[in-house]
Amino acid sequence: MAVSFCCRRFQLHLKNSLIQQYRKGYIVLLPELEPNLPEQNPLLKDGFPNFKDIETEKIVTTLGKYLLDFEHQTQVISKQLDVPDNEEAKDEHTPGFIKKVAEPLERVGIPLLTSWGIAKTLYLTDCRVLPRNSFSSLNSRAHGASCSKYSCPGIFQASKSCDLEKLSEEEHRLVEKFRLEGVLNGLDLSSDKFELYQIFKQKLQSETSDFKKKVEISKQYYKTSVKDHQVVAGFPEKLIKQISIDKNDPSRGPWSVPVDSRIKNKFLEYCPDKILRERVWKNSIIIASNEGFSDDLKNSYSLEKIREYRESEAKVLGYENYAALSMETKMAGSVENALGALELLREKARPAHEKELDELQKFAEKSGFRSKLTMADIPYWQRKMKKSLFNFENEELREYFPMEKVMNGALELCQRLFDIRIQESDKVSTWHPDVKFFHVFEGDSTQPIAGFYLDPFDREEKVQNLGYDWVVSIRPAHVMDGKRAMPLSAVILNVPPPAYGKPALMSFSEVESFFGQIGKLLQQLLCSVTYSDLSGLSNVEWDTVAVSSNFMQHWLYNEKVLKSISGHYSTGAEIPIKDIHLLPRHMAGTNLCEELYKANLDLKLFSQSAYWIDIVKGLWDQHFAIAIDPSYNEPLSMVDIVCDNWSAAYYSHIWSKMLAADIYNAFLEEDADEAAVGARFRGTYLEFGGGCDPHEVFRRFRGRDPSPNAYLRYLGLLQ
Repeated sequence: MAVSFCCRRFQLHLKNSLIQQYRKGYIVLLPELEPNLPEQNPLLKDGFPNFKDIETEKIVTTLGKYLLDFEHQTQVISKQLDVPDNEEAKDEHTPGFIKKVAEPLERVGIPLLTSWGIAKTLYLTDCRVLPRNSFSSLNSRAHGASCSKYSCPGIFQASKSCDLEKLSEEEHRLVEKFRLEGVLNGLDLSSDKFELYQIFKQKLQSETSDFKKKVEISKQYYKTSVKDHQVVAGFPEKLIKQISIDKNDPSRGPWSVPVDSRIKNKFLEYCPDKILRERVWKNSIIIASNEGFSDDLKNSYSLEKIREYRESEAKVLGYENYAALSMETKMAGSVENALGALELLREKARPAHEKELDELQKFAEKSGFRSKLTMADIPYWQRKMKKSLFNFENEELREYFPMEKVMNGALELCQRLFDIRIQESDKVSTWHPDVKFFHVFEGDSTQPIAGFYLDPFDREEKVQNLGYDWVVSIRPAHVMDGKRAMPLSAVILNVPPPAYGKPALMSFSEVESFFGQIGKLLQQLLCSVTYSDLSGLSNVEWDTVAVSSNFMQHWLYNEKVLKSISGHYSTGAEIPIKDIHLLPRHMAGTNLCEELYKANLDLKLFSQSAYWIDIVKGLWDQHFAIAIDPSYNEPLSMVDIVCDNWSAAYYSHIWSKMLAADIYNAFLEEDADEAAVGARFRGTYLEFGGGCDPHEVFRRFRGRDPSPNAYLRYLGLLQ
């Protein structure tokens, strides 16, 4: 049954600006530079970052100058604006807002964004050039400057006076962004309410900071020691390095397993010792709880205060609760729509989870397991069962994914689907000999429309981010003085470099991550908007941000595409996976139930007033067939949901996957013309950026509203 997820007005992308206040009094050393136009940025040479000559001081001074220029220009514009007091003046004011606000801010904003993008790239790829302490303060300062335009009362009032009917679709979205960000920054409040809003905001910032600190300190007490070499014998090399105490000789032992989610999850997948699995899992659910080492590190009270302050903030702004406020920046549009979609999925996933758990128990028992499966056992036996059913083993498949072939196959797929040509160039400066640069061309054109850097290998000087990959926008898509700028981005991976006489090889999960990054990259490079505030992923609703990433990952399970990116590095033999399209269905109900639990927990924490543990108990049995552990306190360490940008937004991960499956299914339908469907996807999801309402984007691509059915069929939960 198709289900419409249509909802109301005003869906805009909002990140940290939701809590951004305009701040004065920063101390930044001003460089002695003349006012520069974007093309005169001292970090650039011939239109490209001059990475060979960029040093720390030049980054700091250049970015410092541009962020101060931006803040100054924002204040100048705000003071010069006249708000119309009648309809006739409003008619003249509307196009004037674009000329007097949007365009001047774009002119001073592009140098800031470009310098900031270069700084981010160098921080992630070479912490010697831009150390963490230097980057952290610089990044925070740049973020504050870029958001300052949304905290200017003059600009906000001017945006409110625009007649949206007289604007283009893109201009409409831009002005609505100024309006909504202003509302969420309290600019529409009376002075008394604004003061109250600021009080709650400050209390929230203080409490979330304390919550994070207690989690970080508490984690140090929950490391599990491993001394038996037999336990780690089958571990991936990267995991052994991550848990090693002696970094110079990781295989020597002993090892220490932290509770950081990525390492913990990988350890549970590979650890053959049930006692150790239980210990690591148990440690991960009691961080900063009553089970802890110190009363000073308990987060239960902090969690409740954070919920209280978020709700108080939302009510001052006129919303029923914080989740309702959060929905202003989501495609779902309302808490009811989001919860309704999650429930449709849960109704299919929960029965499948029970059946899968029974099958996994039988498989484990046949393999010699003599206990009842617990939450700590599922990852290990799930991996074993997947190996038995599909001959799938993430690390063992490395030899069938030579990085060069994966890269070439992925880029060829992009060229085929979206009528572009991607060509490597050795004439552009890079920050490391391993980094490659590519131009992107339109069809047979000789004039590039975009470019990107590819930094594939793990290196000591790269930020140690536990395996995360990144796409950084260096120069966003925009139009300046009638000329369309060439977008630039950087793709930063962490693939093990060539070793032991073998070329660089990728695990299946690394290949999957790379395909996801390609989706983000295409949104940045092929975007056709006029304003950088709407470029790439900017102003894209949170629950649709990952649509293109998830869409590209679907192609991994296409037999033709898999064949084009795989083959044994020395013999060329085909990858020995059986029924690749069935892989996502393995224990799909169990995996989805875990995500649905987190999504529902997040939404209900910030839309209901019940005590947090009561919410947990009410949700657990609805999602899991294994009884809750009496010491379960995991929400007390869920920093991303409680403190960071995923508060009342975690469901976005599932929503994006649901849309992506529906979109990919258009390529599989009978008589589907791949070239035509690819052109339609490019003309909507890749070109619009944040310049079009997400419902309209989907309808223009699919011709209807979204349905969860394609996602359920992809997971094998709907016949």
